[in-house]
Amino acid sequence: MKIGLVTTWADCGAGHVSLAYARALSASGCEVEIYSRGQYLRHQRWGVSASRPWPLHLDRSTAGLTRVDRVQFGHWLKTARPDWLIFNEQRSWAPVLQARAAGVGCAAYIDYYRADSVELFQLYDQLFCHTRRHHGVFAHDSRAQFIPWGVDTELFRPGERQNTALAEHEPLVVVHSAGMGGPSGRKGTDLALQAFAGVRGQARLLLHTQLPRRQWPSTWRLALEADPRIEVVEGPMDPVCLYQRGDLYLYPSRLEGIGLTLPEALACGLAAITTDAPPMSEFVQNGRNGSLVPVQDFRGRSDGYYWPESWVDPAQLRACLQRYVDQPNLARQQGKQAREGMVQDRHWPVLAPQLARSLQAASLRPLSGEHGHLLRRLAQHQDLVHEPTTSDHLQQAGRSLAKGLQRQLSTWRLS
Repeated sequence: MKIGLVTTWADCGAGHVSLAYARALSASGCEVEIYSRGQYLRHQRWGVSASRPWPLHLDRSTAGLTRVDRVQFGHWLKTARPDWLIFNEQRSWAPVLQARAAGVGCAAYIDYYRADSVELFQLYDQLFCHTRRHHGVFAHDSRAQFIPWGVDTELFRPGERQNTALAEHEPLVVVHSAGMGGPSGRKGTDLALQAFAGVRGQARLLLHTQLPRRQWPSTWRLALEADPRIEVVEGPMDPVCLYQRGDLYLYPSRLEGIGLTLPEALACGLAAITTDAPPMSEFVQNGRNGSLVPVQDFRGRSDGYYWPESWVDPAQLRACLQRYVDQPNLARQQGKQAREGMVQDRHWPVLAPQLARSLQAASLRPLSGEHGHLLRRLAQHQDLVHEPTTSDHLQQAGRSLAKGLQRQLSTWRLS
């Protein structure tokens, strides 16, 4: 079975999900090819390497956020001849419609959707949901499969520090990953800095960011300058090395599709402080492998994403962090529980074969008649609204100009 992954292919969340998919499908005996969209992190796209050996095709389109070049994509479909495509965080529907018209099976990694787009996922033949939150939205569809997200616990494992008791007066090392979140604050980096600034006692904050500090808000940079206990690591870094340097993972994220770093840190034996909202609360059990901080406020997003952001109570976040600083052995005890739980329930090599099995057993969803026609029309309309191309903009400008000229002409005739 030949499978193409249509995805962002770079050092970010979507890229690492697709990398996990590619490895899992290859291990199941599938032939894999990568079709890399070009809009996001265009100049940071991965190439072919020993760790990413699959045939790679770089789309040249810069339109929208997840559009592809129709001619180039069509040529690839004809030459690669995949049995299935798996679309990762696909917002534009045009590539899905094009693949369906070519008779290729289409599956979706469920991550981004709006209330007005849920119905359109009927255009896919298979849906892969890796959190219960996502699956709950699509559970009415028999094509939606729930496969718990996991990590390779042989790769993500405790280091020497996690297997050794903290010496007396040794600072508790708190780890936070800002990822590509940057100024948007979605990962809760501002909250992490604020909470850590209020903590007293033996502690250090190890903060990793993929964005340079010059792109951070000024308040974040001032927090770093004011607190010598904070160490910042910029750019690419082996995540295992990052987690193995710490004792506790601090992740007050406001919104996640999965939140990849959270299960990774747990697998490395770090207890975690995170937001008491899914999907974070699907990985952390309060008092067992970490702590859940109550949500103070829910805020909708300007892009209309289905789920609101969950903002934790800053005072309770600081108090929770202070408890671990005062009782550093609590982080060790819960860290061991975190590791055991990930090995038992979230070992990706055990879970991942369900991907290939599901595709092998699936059939193409029939979409004919008026229902299929309406879905296609709605998909095309949403692309015009949410991911317009340059041609769409020009056509809209032309229509607006024509209407303006018609109004002027009508006025001239009346006078």
